[in-house]
Amino acid sequence: MIKAIETFYKGSKFRSRLEAKWAVFFNILKIPYEYEKEGFDLGGDIYYLPDFWMPTLKCWIEIKGEETTELDEVKYKKLAEKSHFRVYLFVGPIITPSDKNSNFIKYKADSYSYSSAKAFFIGGTEDMYFWCECPNCRKFSIEYYGRPARNCDCFPDSDKQTTAFSNNLINAYLTASQARFEFGETPKDSIEFSEEFGMIIKPAI
Repeated sequence: MIKAIETFYKGSKFRSRLEAKWAVFFNILKIPYEYEKEGFDLGGDIYYLPDFWMPTLKCWIEIKGEETTELDEVKYKKLAEKSHFRVYLFVGPIITPSDKNSNFIKYKADSYSYSSAKAFFIGGTEDMYFWCECPNCRKFSIEYYGRPARNCDCFPDSDKQTTAFSNNLINAYLTASQARFEFGETPKDSIEFSEEFGMIIKPAI
């Protein structure tokens, strides 16, 4: 197995370049995070150190460059059950959700894991969770099919609408995916938020 490159960013040493790029994504959107906050003894000789704790979203985020093992998923399920907070798994490189990316738009089964999260929670698991943005209060969250109404009361449209394609999210995905850390480079981690959201609101499938 090829070892990932450890990467320094914002005072933290990330175990992989991909984790550091997600940290750039969080900073761009001003979403607080704590990297490797603490490890857990989950019982049965199972120990787990989650990648990110999101204090405002009250969830854990795990980043994987490749598909997970059965033991990995046991850890995510156990952490969700014991902490009573969801665990979201993002696998593969950061992909920009644009209209040119038909795989993201159509949520094809063979590629969705590279643009969406799998959720682990008490009682089960579920695929197809996307980052989304409320067009009114600019609150970012991870919701089923990117539907902000599931987490934000001020979103006026129906629960069937997705805002996973807001300009701010697309800019954050693009900037984070292109972040470079080589030769002392410091990646750009801030963008001007759109005065007009230019939301692309689509019905979820």
